[in-house]
Amino acid sequence: MRRLRNAAATVKVAAVPLWSSAWTIQSGVLGFVLRAMIDSGGAGYGHMGRINTATMQTAVSQMRTSADDLALITRLLLIAVERI
Repeated sequence: MRRLRNAAATVKVAAVPLWSSAWTIQSGVLGFVLRAMIDSGGAGYGHMGRINTATMQTAVSQMRTSADDLALITRLLLIAVERI
């Protein structure tokens, strides 16, 4: 911040009241993002059609056969999002 002040910038301190709830909010968002990524075969939805279908096919077949390799918290998050 010293460099910004030295460059004549106005620096103000801001409080972030949601910081104590950040992990709860992030977990909710990540759950749905992870579910969307799995449902789309790892390609996501924002690629505007620019994807490598051969790579995507390989990723999908690997994801479908290796679910046991996911961390327990990830599996629980996916189950929770599927039920919401």
